[in-house]
Amino acid sequence: MEVLTLKEAQAAVTSVLKAASDDGGKPVSVAVVDRSGDLVCFACMDGATVRSRQFSMNKAFTAAYMERDSGDFGESLLNSKRTADWYGNPRITGIPGGVTVRKSDFTVGGIGVSGRPSAEDLKLAKLGLAALPMHG
Repeated sequence: MEVLTLKEAQAAVTSVLKAASDDGGKPVSVAVVDRSGDLVCFACMDGATVRSRQFSMNKAFTAAYMERDSGDFGESLLNSKRTADWYGNPRITGIPGGVTVRKSDFTVGGIGVSGRPSAEDLKLAKLGLAALPMHG
Protein backbone atom coordinates (compact mmCIF):
# COMPACT_ATOMS: atom_id res chain seq x y z
CA MET A 1 0.00 0.00 0.00
CA GLU A 2 1.22 3.48 -0.87
CA VAL A 3 1.82 5.93 1.99
CA LEU A 4 2.83 9.55 2.44
CA THR A 5 6.18 9.57 4.22
CA LEU A 6 7.36 12.04 6.83
CA LYS A 7 10.17 13.11 4.49
CA GLU A 8 7.64 13.88 1.75
CA ALA A 9 5.38 15.76 4.17
CA GLN A 10 8.34 17.82 5.37
CA ALA A 11 9.30 18.65 1.77
CA ALA A 12 5.77 19.92 1.11
CA VAL A 13 5.75 22.05 4.27
CA THR A 14 9.19 23.48 3.50
CA SER A 15 8.13 24.39 -0.03
CA VAL A 16 5.00 26.18 1.15
CA LEU A 17 6.82 28.10 3.89
CA LYS A 18 9.60 29.19 1.54
CA ALA A 19 7.15 30.47 -1.09
CA ALA A 20 5.02 32.23 1.52
CA SER A 21 8.07 33.81 3.12
CA ASP A 22 9.60 34.89 -0.20
CA ASP A 23 6.47 36.63 -1.48
CA GLY A 24 6.12 38.84 1.62
CA GLY A 25 2.42 38.13 2.10
CA LYS A 26 0.58 37.38 5.32
CA PRO A 27 1.92 34.50 7.42
CA VAL A 28 0.38 31.09 6.83
CA SER A 29 -0.05 27.75 8.52
CA VAL A 30 0.47 24.51 6.61
CA ALA A 31 -0.61 21.00 7.56
CA VAL A 32 0.05 17.66 5.90
CA VAL A 33 -2.04 14.65 6.87
CA ASP A 34 -2.01 10.97 5.97
CA ARG A 35 -4.79 9.00 4.27
CA SER A 36 -6.79 8.84 7.51
CA GLY A 37 -6.52 12.59 8.04
CA ASP A 38 -4.03 12.26 10.89
CA LEU A 39 -1.37 14.95 11.12
CA VAL A 40 2.05 14.00 9.71
CA CYS A 41 3.70 17.42 9.60
CA PHE A 42 2.64 20.95 10.58
CA ALA A 43 4.23 24.38 10.76
CA CYS A 44 3.12 27.96 10.99
CA MET A 45 4.97 31.14 10.22
CA ASP A 46 5.59 33.67 12.96
CA GLY A 47 2.46 35.76 13.28
CA ALA A 48 0.09 33.17 11.80
CA THR A 49 -3.33 33.39 13.40
CA VAL A 50 -4.69 30.71 15.68
CA ARG A 51 -7.62 30.40 13.29
CA SER A 52 -5.30 29.67 10.35
CA ARG A 53 -3.72 26.79 12.25
CA GLN A 54 -6.99 24.95 12.68
CA PHE A 55 -8.22 25.81 9.18
CA SER A 56 -5.04 24.42 7.58
CA MET A 57 -5.52 21.13 9.42
CA ASN A 58 -9.20 20.96 8.47
CA LYS A 59 -8.48 21.71 4.82
CA ALA A 60 -5.83 18.96 4.69
CA PHE A 61 -8.17 16.58 6.52
CA THR A 62 -10.97 17.23 4.04
CA ALA A 63 -8.71 16.70 1.03
CA ALA A 64 -7.60 13.31 2.36
CA TYR A 65 -10.87 12.13 3.91
CA MET A 66 -13.12 13.16 1.03
CA GLU A 67 -10.46 12.30 -1.59
CA ARG A 68 -10.91 15.63 -3.34
CA ASP A 69 -9.61 19.14 -2.92
CA SER A 70 -11.43 21.02 -0.18
CA GLY A 71 -12.60 23.78 -2.53
CA ASP A 72 -13.98 21.24 -5.01
CA PHE A 73 -15.84 19.62 -2.14
CA GLY A 74 -17.21 23.05 -1.19
CA GLU A 75 -18.44 23.59 -4.75
CA SER A 76 -20.21 20.24 -4.69
CA LEU A 77 -21.94 21.24 -1.44
CA LEU A 78 -23.20 24.41 -3.09
CA ASN A 79 -24.61 22.35 -5.97
CA SER A 80 -26.31 19.76 -3.73
CA LYS A 81 -28.91 19.83 -1.03
CA ARG A 82 -26.37 18.80 1.60
CA THR A 83 -24.29 20.72 4.09
CA ALA A 84 -20.92 19.68 5.49
CA ASP A 85 -22.78 18.57 8.63
CA TRP A 86 -24.42 15.79 6.61
CA TYR A 87 -21.06 13.98 6.49
CA GLY A 88 -20.93 13.67 10.29
CA ASN A 89 -17.47 15.03 10.86
CA PRO A 90 -16.93 18.58 12.15
CA ARG A 91 -13.44 18.74 10.60
CA ILE A 92 -14.81 18.70 7.06
CA THR A 93 -14.71 22.08 5.31
CA GLY A 94 -15.48 23.39 1.86
CA ILE A 95 -13.00 26.26 2.09
CA PRO A 96 -10.38 26.17 -0.71
CA GLY A 97 -6.76 25.57 0.26
CA GLY A 98 -6.69 21.81 0.79
CA VAL A 99 -5.31 19.53 -1.93
CA THR A 100 -5.37 15.76 -2.18
CA VAL A 101 -2.08 13.86 -2.38
CA ARG A 102 -2.14 10.75 -4.56
CA LYS A 103 0.36 8.06 -5.44
CA SER A 104 -0.54 5.71 -8.29
CA ASP A 105 -4.11 7.09 -8.24
CA PHE A 106 -4.43 6.15 -4.55
CA THR A 107 -5.14 8.90 -2.01
CA VAL A 108 -2.32 8.97 0.54
CA GLY A 109 -2.98 12.30 2.24
CA GLY A 110 -3.75 15.97 2.02
CA ILE A 111 -2.02 19.34 2.24
CA GLY A 112 -3.82 22.33 3.74
CA VAL A 113 -2.77 25.98 3.81
CA SER A 114 -4.51 28.86 5.57
CA GLY A 115 -3.83 32.46 6.47
CA ARG A 116 -4.50 34.28 3.24
CA PRO A 117 -7.43 34.63 0.84
CA SER A 118 -8.56 31.19 -0.35
CA ALA A 119 -7.10 31.54 -3.85
CA GLU A 120 -3.66 32.26 -2.39
CA ASP A 121 -3.98 29.40 0.11
CA LEU A 122 -4.81 27.05 -2.77
CA LYS A 123 -1.88 28.28 -4.85
CA LEU A 124 0.50 27.67 -1.95
CA ALA A 125 -0.96 24.21 -1.27
CA LYS A 126 -0.40 23.30 -4.92
CA LEU A 127 3.23 24.41 -4.58
CA GLY A 128 3.54 22.00 -1.66
CA LEU A 129 2.05 19.25 -3.80
CA ALA A 130 4.48 20.05 -6.63
CA ALA A 131 7.39 19.58 -4.19
CA LEU A 132 6.52 15.88 -3.81
CA PRO A 133 8.50 13.49 -6.04
CA MET A 134 5.37 11.98 -7.58
CA HIS A 135 4.03 15.41 -8.55
CA GLY A 136 7.15 17.50 -9.24
